[in-house]
Amino acid sequence: MFIRKTTEFFKPPIDGDKNDTLYAWRCLPERRCVWVVDQADYNEMHKRVGHITVMEARYGKRRWPIGKMTLSALQQWIAFFRDLRTSLIYEGSPPVEELHNYQTILKGDRR
Repeated sequence: MFIRKTTEFFKPPIDGDKNDTLYAWRCLPERRCVWVVDQADYNEMHKRVGHITVMEARYGKRRWPIGKMTLSALQQWIAFFRDLRTSLIYEGSPPVEELHNYQTILKGDRR
């Protein structure tokens, strides 16, 4: 679910995106959004993950490179929290320390 929802959040804008759905490009309009996983894999994942059991997701018709997908998703979140400090949604007063802490936690750097 983490990979599926992360991919959905960071995907590029497409026709049919609903106005009430939050996407990274709505927070950071200048950000170049990307598919965290291949769009075909995402489409299949969207149909199967979250709607089925974990066993089918792991051992079903397709092999998922979960480790690689998770690292890709984490990298997107780390960059997002870094760039979010410059977003106009904060009207000049971003919570810089809080956003930095999110990055630190995601990196696994708990000093």
